[in-house]
Amino acid sequence: MAHASEVEGVEEVVNGEIRRVQPTRIIHADTVENLADLLRAKLDRSTVQVVVTAFGLVIRKGPPLTMRVPDIAVFIRKNVVEKDGYIHSARNSSSKFFPPPTRAPSAPKN
Repeated sequence: MAHASEVEGVEEVVNGEIRRVQPTRIIHADTVENLADLLRAKLDRSTVQVVVTAFGLVIRKGPPLTMRVPDIAVFIRKNVVEKDGYIHSARNSSSKFFPPPTRAPSAPKN
């Protein structure tokens, strides 16, 4: 069985630099799910989409490229721009909730 330090996590591109982000702990996942439940209960699901699964969100095509994997995102459905299987952020079209700053990139593997 692998140690937590051996788990890959996800990779994001921030300002053209690839960053490996370690997986979060279960308390973080519970918090994200609870927040999503609260948002879904209050928002009109026909016009707003709450996403809590790993997906690529292109924030800036670049140069330099910035592509994140948010823990949770809220989109206005009519403003979603999907290209090549990724959501592209359009100005003033969505609110995005990214991983907390305490989720630091992991050390590069040799």
